[in-house]
Order: sequence, then structure tokens, then C-alpha cells
Amino acid sequence: MTRPTPHVCTTEAEWHAARWEGIGASEAADLIEKPYSLWAEKVGLVERKQPNNVDRLEEGHLAEPMIAELVKRRCGVKRIRRSWEVLGLDSEPHDVVFSDAEHDWLRATPDYFIQAEDGSSAVCEMKFWDAFSRELWVNGPPLGVFLQVQQQMEVLQVPRALIAPYFGVGRFEPIWVDREPKWTALLRQRGSDLWARVAAGRRALEAGEDPHQFAPEAVSRLDLDALKRFKPREDTEVEIPQELAERFAAAHRARKEADDAYSDVQAELRKRMVEASATVATHSDEKLATLKTNARGTVTFRPAI
Repeated sequence: MTRPTPHVCTTEAEWHAARWEGIGASEAADLIEKPYSLWAEKVGLVERKQPNNVDRLEEGHLAEPMIAELVKRRCGVKRIRRSWEVLGLDSEPHDVVFSDAEHDWLRATPDYFIQAEDGSSAVCEMKFWDAFSRELWVNGPPLGVFLQVQQQMEVLQVPRALIAPYFGVGRFEPIWVDREPKWTALLRQRGSDLWARVAAGRRALEAGEDPHQFAPEAVSRLDLDALKRFKPREDTEVEIPQELAERFAAAHRARKEADDAYSDVQAELRKRMVEASATVATHSDEKLATLKTNARGTVTFRPAI
């Protein structure tokens, strides 16, 4: 087996340069879903996308050691190491980008390398998501995350990946994923075509010609069919245990009763406040309610405590 080539990036500028010269695993979803946007970015027609969630990215980076410890304790992992530790470097660089042995443009930057109890190797991709995003993982990892680890496994030639999403305290829900040849083949095929178009577009741009003659389709019909197979849109029926169905029904009834009670209390409070305001307006000497009027002339009723 031919090993991938590591690009040790000591600065952020070197890391951006390494990503510029290939398609990273985090861009795998764009390769399938938004090939034109990815092509335009790699050619240099548009500015590179900047993350709009810098704070969350920083929090996720700081949380990685904790998530790594959870992986060791709960996932049957014998050893977990960063890329630079696997390479035997003395100190941690900015990052390490790996390129595929056959296609240099095919690249990956795994969070961690792990060794399972049975001795097998895998990559580990950590995700720091808020609790409200958890519903996006109900049927497994989102497409972007799934394709990301498929490309990582393909570049690094490992059979499995551990996706380790952390949704908050008590919600660490790791998922093992196998490398699937149909998806890695699709990524190679689409990537080879796109990267050839990127190279042609860059040459055209340097020559003062229109690079759009080499632009890909927004998304191909073949890719749409592939995505449908990954996430079927048709309605399906799933059997669930009777006990779970009964608990769900009871919880649903309790929630409706609570919502109804809340609405009733709201309505009664509103009615009392209106009555109080009318009383105060008629008998201004009696302090039956506290009234506060804002600059727009609306009235907020606050009971005096």
C-alpha cells in the first residue's frame, strides 16, 4: 500500500496554501452538491469562504482534548494521537495536511488517528455542535460529515472512521463509519474532473481568457441520484416497540396539557391586567396596578409586588 504524503504546515499561511492546491475532506460535500462554487473558489474567481462561526470553532478546538478523553474511555480505543505525533515530530505544528498517493489534489486533515482494541487503525473526526443541531443527526451523520470522513479514509487508506459529535453535557454520541467504495469512487471521479477544470480555469485566467468555458455544471443529475440514494425522500414505515409508543403518546398528551394550561394562565393574566388598567384609568387615585408606558405609546402591565 502506497502511503499518503504529509504536508507539515508550520504557519496558517502554509496551511491555506496546502488547501489551495487540492480539495480537502471538509470540501467533499461541496464537490458533490456545489461543484461550481468550489471550482470558482479554487480558480480564484471568488474569495475563499471565511468561517462565520469563529467563536464556536474556537470552543470546539478547546474542547478537543476533553472529547479525545471521552473517545478513549467509551469507544474501545486503545490509542489516540494527533497527526504530528504519528509522524514522530518533536513539537506540534499549525497542522498537517495529507495528500493522496495517486491524486495529489485529494487531501485530508484528520483530527486524530486512533487504534482500536483489536489493533485496527482508524481516523477520528470530532464535532462540537449545540444541542439544537442534534436533530440533524437522528438518521446518522449529516451528508457533509459523512463525505468528509469517507475522503479521509480514502486518502489515509484506513477502513474505518469514528465520528465523535459532542452536543453538550451528557450528549456525547460517537458513530463508527466504514469506508464505502461507491462513495470514495464517486469522490475520486468527481474530484478528478473538477480539478482538471480548476487547472484549465487557472491557465485561462492567467492568459487573460474567460475561465468559465471550463466551469462544471451547478450539480449533475448523476450526483442528484446519488444523493437520493444516500438520503431517500420517500415516506417509510418503521416499527417501534409498544412500550416506546405508549411513552411517546403520554409525553405528547402531557406536553399538550402543559401548553393549554400555559395559554389559559396567559389569557387570565392578560384579562386581569386589562381590567386593572381600566380601573386605574377610571379611578386614578387607587393604585391597583403599576403602569409603564414606553416611547411608542404602548402599555406594559406589571403587577405591583
